Amino acid sequence: MLNLNAIITKNFQDNIAYLEKNHKTVFDKVVSLESAIENNYYQEKYELVYENDGFDVKEKNSQNYLYHKESFAHTLLSTQSINYRTDNSTIEAFVRQSFSKAECLLLKKEHNPFEYKKYIASILQEFEYKEYQKLNKLYKFIFFGVGLGLHITDIDKEISANTYFIVEDDLELFRLSLFCTNYQELSKNAKLIFSVFESNDAFMSSASAFLEEAYYHNHYLKFFHLPHHKEASIEQFYQAVSSQPHLRFLFTDRLLQSTQTLSSIAKGYSFLQNKPTLSESAFSTTPVLLLASGPSLEIEIEWLKKNHAKCIIVAVSSSLAFLQEHNVVPNIVVHMDPFEQSLISFERVKHLDFLKESLLLFGAATPSSIIKLFKKENLFFFETATAYKDDSFKTFAPCVGSTAYQLLLSLQVQELYLLGVDLALNATDGATHAGTHQDKAKLTQDADTNSYKESLLSVEGNFTKEVKTTADFYTSLFAINQMSHSLKKESQTVYNLSHGAKIVGCIPMRTEALSLALSSKDIPNIAHLKKSFQQSSTTQCSKNEREKIDEQIADANSLRKQLQELQHQNIASVQEYINLLITTTTSKKRLHSFTLSQILDSYYHYIFPYICKSFEDASITPEFITIHELLLTNILVIIDYYTDSLQKV
Repeated sequence: MLNLNAIITKNFQDNIAYLEKNHKTVFDKVVSLESAIENNYYQEKYELVYENDGFDVKEKNSQNYLYHKESFAHTLLSTQSINYRTDNSTIEAFVRQSFSKAECLLLKKEHNPFEYKKYIASILQEFEYKEYQKLNKLYKFIFFGVGLGLHITDIDKEISANTYFIVEDDLELFRLSLFCTNYQELSKNAKLIFSVFESNDAFMSSASAFLEEAYYHNHYLKFFHLPHHKEASIEQFYQAVSSQPHLRFLFTDRLLQSTQTLSSIAKGYSFLQNKPTLSESAFSTTPVLLLASGPSLEIEIEWLKKNHAKCIIVAVSSSLAFLQEHNVVPNIVVHMDPFEQSLISFERVKHLDFLKESLLLFGAATPSSIIKLFKKENLFFFETATAYKDDSFKTFAPCVGSTAYQLLLSLQVQELYLLGVDLALNATDGATHAGTHQDKAKLTQDADTNSYKESLLSVEGNFTKEVKTTADFYTSLFAINQMSHSLKKESQTVYNLSHGAKIVGCIPMRTEALSLALSSKDIPNIAHLKKSFQQSSTTQCSKNEREKIDEQIADANSLRKQLQELQHQNIASVQEYINLLITTTTSKKRLHSFTLSQILDSYYHYIFPYICKSFEDASITPEFITIHELLLTNILVIIDYYTDSLQKV
């Protein structure tokens, strides 16, 4: 027993030193727990015991054993359950697409930066579609549940992964694992990323850090789930996967946003300044009602028809057809979608005269097919995921609802009401949106699937204990909650009238309890609002902005030359090739300074997992040479397309 005491003491000391140096947040939690135990602020739930030649955890209240006094057998079974197949305990972290050979040949001929990557992916997918696949190596691995960590060490001996994501919700249980599992030793051959006793938001950050580490090995992610550990962590991880920027907005979306924004700058449109000077406007004294397209907009339409004239109405573009149907004219319209298909939101408006006096706050990447529908003097742009203008208002929000929320908080609206910002399903019929929204669907409340597009999650409700939401909505909810934390001032009051998810910093309020004091005659006219926006906008490209665009052009030309030289370079392995492309084109310094590198980084996140999966043996083959040539061609096509847009400013 003395030897056992020596072993567990050494493990604990090694782990504490390792955590203090490398994982300070986890270290602080463990030390705080130790202090609470020592000062009798916390009563321990568990006891570390040695039974049947192995360590176990005994729960003091129930006297139950975590490993049923069979920790050795449990660890053996855990290790034996690990396999290299992709049809169980596997998370797909890529976009699954398929194309016919005819489509592939057409895409190849087009040399279109928005389509060419599909041709490359289609070739790689010839390796993909079988009933199941067997992976050659597990580069990254996830442990959902630590217990005493006994299985972690043995599984590592079996798979020798390069990166581990270690998740444990019970801090006291994790503390006991520090006696039995030497994480310091484990870290000598693998990078460890911990999520220990974390809130949902903190877990998402830790999961994102794991996904970003060696992201080119994310194609298939294997995991082990300890039976006692809650399955909600797995569900949360799927949310993190679905929230990755390159999956929500493909690199082609980033390219489109960047080039269309450049076009808006070149045409001299008004760009809102970063800190609009609207303090003297009616925003500081008049209620503002933000209308989004959630189910509550339809549920509360009768109330809205009676009361809309008592507020400044700000509506997202997807709600316009429904609002016109009920004669609710918005004072301000917010639109951010850079895609041509978003034109449908405006085509469904039967008569655009409905919006002839409305002010339009549009993302600068809005397609010209939409921009040309409106008078230039009514348009005010903000940047989405770009930073070409020095002092322009910028948003990185994931959807138009969260974008509008950010805008209104930044405009110093003092009294804000939200309706249709449900970010959840209609509890009655499972509807995702109001009216005839183009993306409206009805999802079953008990859907059970690992597809993030279909799976339903439970979140706290605005008026009820919980509501069902989708991973897409959850991402937007996360963004809005972060905005409430970072942007909302104490002087600002936000009321949530929606029947969906609870929003941080917003006061739930039923429409029947709301009585707006002002009358329609107190609402400022459009001319007054327009003057405020005009005073807070710029139309010219400054000398400094011009110089920065010239720097982007020079960098793109330099990068093109480097990549052309790379075509003739001998590559020893697939991994060396990927590392070379990453360091050449998307270093941290470049990502900070150059939009082109950000676009390429998004492309790499999309395509490299395909390549690493398809060429697992890492050797250079004739098939890989073909992919190498196609990939460089596509990158050069992207550079040329982007450079051409820069030169037009």
